[in-house]
Amino acid sequence: INNLDYPYDLIKPLFLEDNIIEEIRNDIITGFKNSRRVKIIKNWELQPSLNLDFIFSRAVMEHVTTPGSIYKCVSNQLKVDSFMFHDIEFHSHGLTKKK
Repeated sequence: INNLDYPYDLIKPLFLEDNIIEEIRNDIITGFKNSRRVKIIKNWELQPSLNLDFIFSRAVMEHVTTPGSIYKCVSNQLKVDSFMFHDIEFHSHGLTKKK
């Protein structure tokens, strides 16, 4: 491989498509009502499986006192062979005895 740059000429990233950017702008303005890209689900742990392809959290799990139960609930919302990714900071915000 002579060039490791992203192959823009072959694959246009989704975030560069004008209609996607406009959809996201409208989603933000409307509070994600009727969004095709983002779903905000209240009481998700009580929902039947949502059959999600991907779950991502950023700086959330360090605020959780029972991470095992959250991981179990989250995994129940995923399709088979799908992914969850959690970006977790390495401090407890006072939730544990150790800092």
